[in-house]
Amino acid sequence: MQTSDQAGPTASPRRELRFRFGDCVVDGRSLVLSVGGEAVKLEKKPLEVLLYLLEHAGEVVTKQELLDEVWSGRILSESVLTKTMARLRQALSDEAQALIRTVHGFGYRLVAPVQVEAGPATALPRLPELAVGDAPPLRPLWRLQRRLGSGAVGEAWLGVHTKTGEPRVFKFGVDAGSLTSLKREITLSRVLHEGLGPRQDLVRLLDWNLEEAPFYLETEYVAGRALPDWAEARGGLAQLALSLRLELLAQVADALSAAHSVGVLHKDLKPSNVLVDDRPGAEPRIRLADFGSGRLVDLARLEALEITRLGFTGTQIDADSGGTPLYLAPEILGGRAPTVRSDIYALGVMLYQCLVGDTRRPLAPGWERDIDDPLLREDIALAAAGDPAERLADAALLSNRLRTLESRRATRAAEDAARVEADRLRASLTRTRLRRRQFAIASATLAVVLCVVGVALLQVREAQQRARHEADVAGAVNRFLTEDLLAQANPLVSGRSDVQVRDLLDSAADSVGERFANQPATEASVRMALGNAYLNLGEFGKARAQLDGALRLSEREGGEERIATSARMDLAKLLTRSGDHAASRAMLAPLLGHANPQVQARAGMETAFAQMHEGDLDGALARLQALVPRASTLFGEGASETLTATVYQASALRELGRYDEAIALYRKALAGREALHGKGHIATLEAMRGLGGALFLKEAHAQALPVLRAAHTLSSDIYGPRHDHTLSIASDLALVMQALKDYAGAEKLMLATLEARGTDYGQASGEYRSLLNNLGVLYGETGDLQRQYEYLQRSCQAEHAASGASHPNTLICDHNLARALVDLARYPEAEALERRTLERALPVFGAEHMLMGVAGYTYAGILGHLGRSTESEARFAEAIALLDRALGPGNERSAKAIALRDALRADRAVPVVAAQGRLGSSQR
Repeated sequence: MQTSDQAGPTASPRRELRFRFGDCVVDGRSLVLSVGGEAVKLEKKPLEVLLYLLEHAGEVVTKQELLDEVWSGRILSESVLTKTMARLRQALSDEAQALIRTVHGFGYRLVAPVQVEAGPATALPRLPELAVGDAPPLRPLWRLQRRLGSGAVGEAWLGVHTKTGEPRVFKFGVDAGSLTSLKREITLSRVLHEGLGPRQDLVRLLDWNLEEAPFYLETEYVAGRALPDWAEARGGLAQLALSLRLELLAQVADALSAAHSVGVLHKDLKPSNVLVDDRPGAEPRIRLADFGSGRLVDLARLEALEITRLGFTGTQIDADSGGTPLYLAPEILGGRAPTVRSDIYALGVMLYQCLVGDTRRPLAPGWERDIDDPLLREDIALAAAGDPAERLADAALLSNRLRTLESRRATRAAEDAARVEADRLRASLTRTRLRRRQFAIASATLAVVLCVVGVALLQVREAQQRARHEADVAGAVNRFLTEDLLAQANPLVSGRSDVQVRDLLDSAADSVGERFANQPATEASVRMALGNAYLNLGEFGKARAQLDGALRLSEREGGEERIATSARMDLAKLLTRSGDHAASRAMLAPLLGHANPQVQARAGMETAFAQMHEGDLDGALARLQALVPRASTLFGEGASETLTATVYQASALRELGRYDEAIALYRKALAGREALHGKGHIATLEAMRGLGGALFLKEAHAQALPVLRAAHTLSSDIYGPRHDHTLSIASDLALVMQALKDYAGAEKLMLATLEARGTDYGQASGEYRSLLNNLGVLYGETGDLQRQYEYLQRSCQAEHAASGASHPNTLICDHNLARALVDLARYPEAEALERRTLERALPVFGAEHMLMGVAGYTYAGILGHLGRSTESEARFAEAIALLDRALGPGNERSAKAIALRDALRADRAVPVVAAQGRLGSSQR
C-alpha cells in the first residue's frame, strides 16, 4: 500500500492545485504553464522546480533542496540547476527577477504573491456492499466481523486478523466527499502523533488505503462503547457518581487541549465521538475519536513536520463543513470560521448534559435552573458563553476546574478570610499615614509590595489543590508584612525617618530566610516577589539571588512546581537582559516540553527573545511566527501573552530589515496594550519603544521622535532616570535626535547615558558597547574624525570579545569602523575590513537586508578610492538596486549612494563622511 510519504511525483499534493502568480498560471494536474494567457512550452524539470518554489512561496529554497526534490537519487553538479533556472526564467520572462529572486550563495526565493486554487475532485465509485467475512482491499489476512455504524462519510466495521485475532476498526469512504474527509483525518492524525507522541486519550490511526476502492482508514480498536451507550448500559448518566462524570469530562478536556496545542480543531465534538475504555480492574478512560471533520489551524505546521498535505488546500475550501447542530457554537451557526473556542463551546454543552444526565438535552435559555451547584454553573457559563471572547481560552482550564471542585469551595472560604485580613491591613496603613505624614511615601511603597506579594500568594490558587495551605501562607506573609516590613518604616525600629523602597526590600531579603525557615513554599513565594521587585528596579544581582533562592526552594521535594516554573521564566528574562543568552535558553529548555501548553508557549516566547539577542534572527522569527497564532488560541487574541509574542515577532522582523511589517505589528501590539490597560500605562512601554526604533530604522525620523520622547518620559516617571529601560530608550532617542541634526542634544544624552551605563551596569554590558558605537558615528558626522575612530575601535573590540565576529551588532560596528578608516584615508585597511564584513553579514542578514546595501555602497566607494572603477560601478549598481527594493525608490540611503558614486565619477575630493553610510545601534 502506498502511504502519503512514499508517493511518487504524481501523488504530490501540489499536483492537485492550480497556482496563479504575476500573469502566470501553473496547473499542477496537467503540468501546463501559461504566461499572459498563452500556453508556454517548458520541459518537465523546470516545471518541477517551479512547482516546488510555488509550494514554498516566500521561503528561501536552497540549491540542494531543489536538487534532492527534482533529481532525487542522482548526483549532479549545480550547473544542471543553473541551466534549468535559466530556462525557467526565459519561459517566465523573468530576467529581472521580479518573480523568482536568486539568493546568492544559497538558492532561490519565489517573491511574487501566489493564489492557490483547488483542482477538480477525484472521482470515487460508490462503496460496494460490504458483508461479514469480506477481506478489505490489500488486507488478505483480515476479515470484517461486524458493522459498528454508518454515517454521511461511510461505514465503520470491526475487522479481525485471521491468525492473531487482533481487532481493528476499518472506516470506509463512500464517495469523493468522503475521500476528502478520509484524507483530512489522515493528515490530522499524523499531526497529532508527530506533535504529541503516543497518547492514551486519542484513538490512534494505524494505516490507510487510498489506492484501491473501497478506500478506508485503519484505527486501533477500543474495547468499549461510545459515551452515551456506555452510560446507558449502567443505568444512564444520571445514575453515575458525579465525581466519575466530572472526571470523564476532564479527560475529554485534556485530550481536546492537547489537540489544540498542535493546531488541530475537532469541529464535531459530541458524546458519540467519545469512546470509554472500560477494562476490568481499571478505571474508565476516555478515547477521543473521529477527526474527519477537523481542521488544522496553521497549515505551515505540516511543512514543519514534513507531512504531506492530504485533504487540505491552501485556503482549506472544504474544511469548515460538518458538525452536529446541538453542539455548534453560535458564531458557527452565524457563518464564522471555527476556532478553538468553538470546540470549547461543544465541551461546555457536553458538561451540561453530563450534569443533567441526558445527552439529548440542548443548552437552552434558562439552563442555569437545572444546575444546583454555583461553581458548576460558573464552569458551564465559562465554557459555553455565547460570546466566544468570554469563553475559556484553553480546554485544560476546564479540566483543572472540574478536578479541583472541592478545593475551589475551600478556596472561596479562604479568600473571604484573606479579604478580611487585607481590609484590616489597609485600615492600619491608612491610620499610619494620618498619624505620620513623613511615612506617606514608605506606606505607598509598602502597599505596592503588599500587592506584589499578594499576587504571588494568589497564584497558588491557580493549582486549586491546597486551599488550607494557602490560608496558612497568607497568614504567615501577613505577619511578615506587619512585624518585619512595616516595622522598618517606624523610626523607633529603624532609627530613620526616610526609609526608601530599596531599604525595605533589602530588609525583607535579609530576614526572609530566618522568618520562613521551615516553610519553603511560603519563602519561595516571598523570594519570587522580592526578585521581581529588584528586577524591575534594575538591581540584577539582587534579583538573581532572590530568584535563584525561589527556584531552589520550589524544586525541593514537596516544593511548588508553579513557583519553580515562574522562577525559571523570570531568571531567563534576567539572564537575557544580562547578556548571558546561552544560560537563558538552558534555563528555559525544560519548560519547552512542559505538560501545560500555556507554559510551553511562554517558554517558547522567551527562548525566541534570547535567540534574537544571540543573533539567530531567522530562528527566532520562525519560532515566533508559529507561536503568535498559538498564543492567540491559548490565551486569547487580545491577551497580554499574545501581545508580548507580537512585540517579539515585530522585533525580529525589525532586526531582519522588514520594517513595514515590524511597524504594523508594533502598532497592533500598542493598540492592544492600550485597550487592555489604557493609554500611558507602563505596559505599553515595550511596544512604544519598539515602534519608535522601527520608525527610526525606516528613516521616518520625524515620526519616531514623539513616540520615543513619550516612551522616555513614561519610563523616567515610573522606573526613574537611571533604570535599564529608561537608559535604553534614551539611547534610541539620541539616535533620532542625531538623525534630525540635533548633534549637541544627541551628544549630551549619549554621554549621560554612557556614564550611567558604565557606573550602574558595567562597561562589559551590551548597551555600553552600543553607546560607544553610536558616539563614534556621531563624532564622524560632526567631523571629529579621531574621536570617531577611537570610540568605534573600542566598541568593535568589545563586541568581538563579547558577541563574536558574526553577531549583528559586531557586523554593524565593523562596518562603521571601516567608514572611519575611509575618513582617515586608510583605504587598504578599510577595503579588507568591509570585504570581511560583507562576507560574514550575508548568511546573518540575507541578501536583501538594508545593511547589505549600505555596506555594499560603502565598499563600492572604497574601491573607487583605490582606483578599481569597473568593480566599483558594478557594486554601486547592486547596492542602489537593493536599497530601492528594501526601502522604496528614492529613499535617503539610495540618494547618498548615488551622490557618492557621482562624486567619485567626477573625481572630486568629497569626504566619504558626507555619504553617511554609518549605522547606529538601536535596541538590542
